[in-house]
Amino acid sequence: MPGRAMWIQKFLVISLLVGCKADPNADLCDHYAKLVVDCREDKSDSDALVEDTANNFCIKGMNPKNDGLFGPKFRAQVECTKSVKKGDCAAYRKCEGLE
Repeated sequence: MPGRAMWIQKFLVISLLVGCKADPNADLCDHYAKLVVDCREDKSDSDALVEDTANNFCIKGMNPKNDGLFGPKFRAQVECTKSVKKGDCAAYRKCEGLE
């Protein structure tokens, strides 16, 4: 029965891959997190930690299920950063309502 076991294993792997959807906001949140790293004033934390935290907050905040924590204003701020070029901190701050 090794052939059948191998077939079942392949079927399970394919089923898992098809069932796992990438977050639709993943690219946007990656971009947002990079802007947060580039434009932050406090450079005391590592870039990797800041980027990871910003990315996680973004993914959670872009989900309407978490409106109680983040709200539509956060989503609007992140959406605003779509057109902000890397390193354009003035535009980033404008999206964040800081300028």
